[in-house]
Amino acid sequence: MPTDSETIICEPSFKDIFSLPFLFERAIQTDFSFYSDQVKKRIIRKNSLLRLFFARLRKHRILLVAKTAEKCVGLIISSCNANIGVIHWLFVLPEYRGKKIGFNLVKKSEDELQKQGCHKITLTTEIAPEFYKGLGYLEEGVLKKHWWKKDFTIMSKMV
Repeated sequence: MPTDSETIICEPSFKDIFSLPFLFERAIQTDFSFYSDQVKKRIIRKNSLLRLFFARLRKHRILLVAKTAEKCVGLIISSCNANIGVIHWLFVLPEYRGKKIGFNLVKKSEDELQKQGCHKITLTTEIAPEFYKGLGYLEEGVLKKHWWKKDFTIMSKMV
């Protein structure tokens, strides 16, 4: 069992799936407060317990968690379609940031996407382009004042 200072990156157990909707709610509250209430509800509904359970079962969908002392403190959801990987969500609880958890989640997801035959990974971020640049992602473009009047950065990386 990991101590509070040890973090493991793994597929979520069926028990872990029950804590993941909480992580989405925290993400919406802490990092995405600019979303409208309607959008927040939609994101939480799209990442309900049932949908996360089925995402875990899909072969092209990669769902990984970061666990510290048996507590899920981060997650990443990605997928591979037509040999292009997409990172859909990455979130680490604020109190666990600065410990390379996000870095390790992305690296493990990249490894899994490569195993599925992906040669490129793309993502869109409205809050963390510098984080992804530090991981070797290149900016492909910026959608100015896109949704919610936020700039969205389109990024990619060859793997």
